[in-house]
Amino acid sequence: MKKENPTLCRQCLRPKCLESCPNGALTQNPETGVVSLNPVLCNSCGSCIEVCPFGAIVAHKETGLPLICDLCGGEPACVAHCPNSVLIYAVKRRRVN
Repeated sequence: MKKENPTLCRQCLRPKCLESCPNGALTQNPETGVVSLNPVLCNSCGSCIEVCPFGAIVAHKETGLPLICDLCGGEPACVAHCPNSVLIYAVKRRRVN
């Protein structure tokens, strides 16, 4: 049985996905660093998927929209639903440019 290791958004300091988006559909919260998608502005071109150096962005199978972990607004569902309580959510300070 093949194990899959999830690759999550690393909330880069200077996200290449943001820079590559031709429509400005991706934004970054300056306080938390969380990258969020505005699906109304997204044209599903996939440029953000292509430039992510970690392979952390994938296209939704039905809509084609990029799936980017946005930490569920600060309440990550993966942490809340982890059956073995091995996932934690720790907030770390953003580095100042």
